[in-house]
Amino acid sequence: MALLVGTVFGYAFARDRSPRGPAARAILWSVAVVATHGLLDAMTDGGLGVALFWPFTHERYFLPWRPIPVAPIGLGMLSKRGICVLAFEVVASLPLLVYAFWPRRTIRPTAAAPAQT
Repeated sequence: MALLVGTVFGYAFARDRSPRGPAARAILWSVAVVATHGLLDAMTDGGLGVALFWPFTHERYFLPWRPIPVAPIGLGMLSKRGICVLAFEVVASLPLLVYAFWPRRTIRPTAAAPAQT
């Protein structure tokens, strides 16, 4: 499923067909996001488990190590537990957010000098 979603997403946003172009990056990132989503859900500490292989089987799975707290649903997010879960998620995702928004130098192509006659 991750490969299918990644490919569809990549082609939906394709601008060029080069092997390292924006479409290829979109495909790789989409596959990574979709593939890791189920694994991260299996690392939560509540719920019924994750049906990783649905529709082939209805078996639900948890990973042996479950450090991610389950967030309350709806207005429960405004409870003490909900705020604690949000704080955990902010701290856990902070390195990725810093990396994503860290300013980078971009290399801009220089304008070609006018031809001298």
